[in-house]
Amino acid sequence: MIKFETIICVDVPIAQAWHEMARIDEVHLWVDALKSSRCSTPHNRGLGAVRVCELRNGVEVSEEFTHWDEGKAFTYRATGKGMPGMKWAENRWTFEAKGEQTLIRSNATLAMRWGMVGRLIEPLIWLMIKRDMPNIGASLKYFVENGNAFDGKTKSLPRAPSFC
Repeated sequence: MIKFETIICVDVPIAQAWHEMARIDEVHLWVDALKSSRCSTPHNRGLGAVRVCELRNGVEVSEEFTHWDEGKAFTYRATGKGMPGMKWAENRWTFEAKGEQTLIRSNATLAMRWGMVGRLIEPLIWLMIKRDMPNIGASLKYFVENGNAFDGKTKSLPRAPSFC
């Protein structure tokens, strides 16, 4: 299994940070690897909501929200054929007020397929994730603070601080 944590400080109060991140059907606006995202359930937020993310290569990944603590935290779990090489992935997002700023924390766990072969490639997958996280963090910070996607290459954004 691969586990990693990402911590990002955003320069908005917790209510605004939550409002932007709870727009779960708009994750493609801050994750470059996604072509689109939408909810496949009648409700587009909260416990039981299901988000479908289309990767740039056309593969779709379905994510079910398994925990929802309004204004504080949510967790989603992805399973299925759309996740190349992975059995499942789970990500828990928490929000902590730091005065007029918010600390957003992501704790993700990935379980690989392919038995021993999957275990052998885990370090490579971990390195790829570690390489991409600063760009995702910067893009998330921009999205939360501005309410829209960054118009340009996310690599040109400054790195998001991990403390407030």
